[in-house]
Amino acid sequence: MKHEDILAAAFRVWGREAYRKMSLTEVAAELGVTKPALYRHFKDKDQLLAAMHTEFFDRYAGAMKKAFPSGLAGTASSVPMILDLLGTLAGFFGARPGDLAFMFARLMRFPDVDKVFASELSARGVQTDLQMAGSEPGRNQAQMAVGTCFFMVAFFHLDRRHRQLPHPASHSELTALTASILDLAAHGLGQKPDTAVDAPISPSPAGLAPETPPASDYAALEAKARLTEQETAAPDGLLPAVAAVVAEVGSWTASMDMVAKRSGLSKSGLYSHFKSKEDMLLRLFSVEFERISEALARRMDGTNPPTEQLYLAMATAAEYLLARPDILVALDWLRMQRLGVPDLLPPRLLELFSFLGEPDSGLRLVNGSLSLTVRWILFLTIHQLMRCTGSAKGTGAIPAERLRALHKFMLNGLMEGVKP
Repeated sequence: MKHEDILAAAFRVWGREAYRKMSLTEVAAELGVTKPALYRHFKDKDQLLAAMHTEFFDRYAGAMKKAFPSGLAGTASSVPMILDLLGTLAGFFGARPGDLAFMFARLMRFPDVDKVFASELSARGVQTDLQMAGSEPGRNQAQMAVGTCFFMVAFFHLDRRHRQLPHPASHSELTALTASILDLAAHGLGQKPDTAVDAPISPSPAGLAPETPPASDYAALEAKARLTEQETAAPDGLLPAVAAVVAEVGSWTASMDMVAKRSGLSKSGLYSHFKSKEDMLLRLFSVEFERISEALARRMDGTNPPTEQLYLAMATAAEYLLARPDILVALDWLRMQRLGVPDLLPPRLLELFSFLGEPDSGLRLVNGSLSLTVRWILFLTIHQLMRCTGSAKGTGAIPAERLRALHKFMLNGLMEGVKP
């Protein structure tokens, strides 16, 4: 047994459960050896995780070097370079579900994750200024496109796992995955596949599709999305304590003991309200999604065209989550650690977004799926809100420019900011 055999087994076995369970016992069982045999290579789990961190970035930097021999400088200012980056990421993570899970579970927890990636790549000879160079709209669009790529790759692996397909994915599967990512990132939910993508991103909102609301309409939609204090008030009962614990430590680490302590109940008293930790978390997210759905239903009356309905839904959800920062952070944990959330989106929420799939909407669904489209919208919206919480957390204010830019990206993809 070699050092690299243990690393490969750890990525494989811990990645299957997205790093929710991590013990050397599982790695030893995967290799068919005893735990003492592992201790000759790694003294404990932390040392193994440190080696996996190094291994991950060695592989990742190697892929970036091969695709971008001159480095990633200027990527955020060029649509073709962003699309090349997405193709590279799709191929790399599409073939390596364990690496994707490692990134989400172990690396994305860092508040300065962009600096971590830049530092690790720089140490391996790959220069990147993706977050620093170019215009603010260009950097923002690049981040939304990369987020879209990770979302699609994650669902690709979740779907393959659900259908019990063999690993690794075939070349044809990866080719189809990459094509779907590039199409969505380039064109969004619009239907303009013939638009050229060989121009730089413009810092001004040029090239808008006719159905995109003009800037003056955004203010009206944001006013319509404004929520009352009653609509955003925390519900009575134990759920606010559950939300606070999840926001602090994450949904996987949160325990009944932590919630009991936060709420002032005994653990046995907490079990009189929730059957299990799973029941407790399911109740929290189900109630919050239902409350968001109620707020949306009161505002989405069908009088606005589909593109405006989409922004109205985004702005209303943003209002609610910025007024409930614990729920925003809890949902961000869910976004990063359990992308599928198949049981938590209530039918009512999907019904409210059904306008996206109507024949005359002028829009299309992601891979023809309304459920997948709604999850993509929520995934990117929560990501944008988390980027803004440093200044907006708890204020109830919509980060208007970021939210408007996200809306335009969802409608037109990277072509939103391309010079005509």
